[in-house]
Amino acid sequence: MANNESKGFYKLSWMQRIGFGAGDMAQNLIYQTISIWLLFFYTNVFGLDPGAAALMFLIVRLVDVLWDPVVGTIVDKGNPKWGKYRSWLILGGIPLVGLAILCFWNGFSGSLLYAYITYVGMSMCYTLVNVPYGALNASLTRDTNEITILTSTRMFMANLGALCVKSLPLIIAIFAPKILNPETGKAEAVYNTPDAAGAWFITMTIFALAGLALLFFCFSQCKEKVVMDQKEAANVKVSDLWMEFGRNKPLRVVAFFFITAFAMMSVGNAADAYFMSYNVGATVARHHPGLHLHAARARHQAQDRQEGHVLPLPRRGHPRHGDDVHLRVHPRHQEQLRAALHRPVRQEHRHHHRHRLHVGPCPGGYRLR
Repeated sequence: MANNESKGFYKLSWMQRIGFGAGDMAQNLIYQTISIWLLFFYTNVFGLDPGAAALMFLIVRLVDVLWDPVVGTIVDKGNPKWGKYRSWLILGGIPLVGLAILCFWNGFSGSLLYAYITYVGMSMCYTLVNVPYGALNASLTRDTNEITILTSTRMFMANLGALCVKSLPLIIAIFAPKILNPETGKAEAVYNTPDAAGAWFITMTIFALAGLALLFFCFSQCKEKVVMDQKEAANVKVSDLWMEFGRNKPLRVVAFFFITAFAMMSVGNAADAYFMSYNVGATVARHHPGLHLHAARARHQAQDRQEGHVLPLPRRGHPRHGDDVHLRVHPRHQEQLRAALHRPVRQEHRHHHRHRLHVGPCPGGYRLR
């Protein structure tokens, strides 16, 4: 046993294995939340134009392509006092958590520059955690059986973290503003309006702080015992990756597989929130008196009115005569709504489906009666 350990074949306890897996669970709690919910938050709550938000996500991915090999070189050449790889769980983890929380802060609502700064910064900090974490298991032991167990534990806890992320709407519902459903008589949470910004911020704060605690736990349980010799590390260059990529065909095949798989996964993650909201109706409150509708839906309704279409009616039940429907539009989109309506700001009246439609300015947008 002692002879094997001297060669790097260390046996690990279950606490160490779980501690290692906690690192991946932490990253999923933070980054999976960003991957699945941030675009939805940007377009529905923060007030970004969908096209601008989608372009930003593409640009960030291109930044990652250039940043990842740089981080790999920094990690290989560096030798922090807390360990070559495990140190980055803290050095990168703390700013990662802070920027992830700021991504869901609505203090600069509608600011594309703020979104770029926080999202690009968060993505770069995530790389500072994820790349060295991926190499951490090989520094714990050379025992292939132990590495297999570590990988299995890691994947189990990563999926557990992803499952928690899918439950995010349940947490948001606790803090989100409530409206009374006249059909059931029960209060329902509103997720996809600017009024829900505080609920998103609180929920992300909870997930991010839980992730930070798990990163500290991972840091405490992982002790590096098998590390690269400093003389070998001194020869590592960023260009080595591209040279190896050019002459190694199996590496290119594997890279193509991962690029395709992660691209499809990213599209699915981003579309999931929209599909569940607008097709399944999981997070969209019904149209009833006192409901604040999202700006994008407001623009669609305005276009329908412009083209002479009937104003969409609720899925269940119809508003009674004299009911009020409040339409709040983000200030960035008010000019677009005015242009679509082809109406001046002054108050106008029209009869529409036996209901009187009153359009006029109000704080934050238009008021329809």
